[in-house]
Amino acid sequence: GESVVAVLNNGTGANSASIPVGAYFADGTTLYDALNQPATYTVSGGAVSITLAPRTGTILLSTPPGDLTPPVIAAQPNITQPAEQNQCGAVVSFTPAATDASAVSIVSTPASGTVFPVGTTPVNVVATDAAGNSSASGFMVTVVDESAPVISTPPDVNAQTGAGATSSCGATISDAALGTASANDNCAGSVAVTRSGVPAGNVFPVGSTTITYTATDAGGHTTTTQQTVNVSDDTPPSIACPSNITVTLPPDSNAASMNVDFPAVTATDNCPGAVNITTSHVSGSAFFIGTTTVTASATDSATAPNAASCSFTVTVLYDFTGFFNNIQNAPYFNRANSGQSIPLKFSLGGNRGLDIFAPGYPASVGIECGTSNVLTPLEPTNTPGNSSLGYDASSGQYSYVWKTKKPWLNTCRQVIVRLKDGSDHRANFMFR
Repeated sequence: GESVVAVLNNGTGANSASIPVGAYFADGTTLYDALNQPATYTVSGGAVSITLAPRTGTILLSTPPGDLTPPVIAAQPNITQPAEQNQCGAVVSFTPAATDASAVSIVSTPASGTVFPVGTTPVNVVATDAAGNSSASGFMVTVVDESAPVISTPPDVNAQTGAGATSSCGATISDAALGTASANDNCAGSVAVTRSGVPAGNVFPVGSTTITYTATDAGGHTTTTQQTVNVSDDTPPSIACPSNITVTLPPDSNAASMNVDFPAVTATDNCPGAVNITTSHVSGSAFFIGTTTVTASATDSATAPNAASCSFTVTVLYDFTGFFNNIQNAPYFNRANSGQSIPLKFSLGGNRGLDIFAPGYPASVGIECGTSNVLTPLEPTNTPGNSSLGYDASSGQYSYVWKTKKPWLNTCRQVIVRLKDGSDHRANFMFR
């Protein structure tokens, strides 16, 4: 075959030299540079002049070499593309190009049209021509996650202060009752969910409180949502009435009523605001003989007002000082003859009229002598009411004549004088 001359430059700088090739090639022969096509050299004087870069070489042939030139790949800029909706990646398309003297086959890894994950992925491009020469290049594909996480919020909460609340104008709502927010993201990985706006101790005031939930994914994207806690005041005020009051009509008067002062009704509430107190009777009002119930009501300032009530009694009594005419009050046993009429004399501190007895009274019952244990049912006197009642203005005394019965011989009875003021006055008798 063919003669081949190899030329090397081992120096550190470019080197030009006259290479003797006359032993192999006649003058006028054209030599082909196999490594630096299409360079050629002509043999003259048995040599060729050649310049080589430092530490390079070449091969000189007398016949043209085959295609040794690789394709030239066009520069491909890096690609940045957002991730697709609800996906942690994107389909990225590109068209690499290369030039060569012959047909070129181009292979990209990963290939165009592939789903690229979020982040940066290198793409390798290899171009091969028909002679088998190849070249490689590359670029970067970056897929950016622009999607925020999706958060699921617990429902709004409605609560009440409660009927028994005393000082808290709010409601304690546990974390379990509030519920838990959850979140998911288009990319794998944990999504942190934080909560803000919950009062200390989970005590929510009356009104509306907003809780904010924030979800943050691995890419730093955030989503916020809100939950509303509505607390209403359904706690009635705490109301206090004075104790029951008992007064006696003033002596030496004909009054059937008297003005009575009583302490103020008080009320407190679990929430700030005025508490309105009303009473069925005003302190200092006139109260008639007997027992009158005073009702008080307290209403708070809630949006839907809550109310509480209490009551006490005012009892106005006659000024009864006991039986006169040597009749002793129970438990003493007075001696009397059965069948006799016994005048029951007493004072009420003035002339209160003749309508002073409760209906059905005076009355009597049979009792066990010495113990006052009741033995017989209550029995009205022969003339209950005021039919045997009189008033002596000169002595200021009432007198009621009790007509006893002969069959009561050797028995004991108790006479009961019940007045219209509700008071009972008793005297025991032993009949002989």
